[in-house]
Amino acid sequence: MIVIAKLISLAVNIYSLMMLVWVAASWVPSLKANRLVQQIGKLCEPPLERVRRVVPPIGGIDFSPLVVILALHLLARLLIGLIT
Repeated sequence: MIVIAKLISLAVNIYSLMMLVWVAASWVPSLKANRLVQQIGKLCEPPLERVRRVVPPIGGIDFSPLVVILALHLLARLLIGLIT
C-alpha cells in the first residue's frame, strides 16, 4: 500500500510541475512553439478550462492553475489517507 501511496504522490507532483511549466510558458509566448510545451498544454488545459468556467480570471489573473493544483493535492492526500 505504501508503494501505491508513493506513486499517487509522485504522479500529483509531476502533474503539478507540468502545470507550473505551462503557466510559465504562458508568460513567454515563444515557449509555446516548443513541442514538449505543446504536449504539456494538451494535458493541462482540459482541467484548467473546466475550472475557468467556475472561477473566471479576476483582474486579469487566472487562478485556475492554483485551484487545480490545490484540488489535486487535496485529492491525493485523501486517497493516500484511505489506502494507508
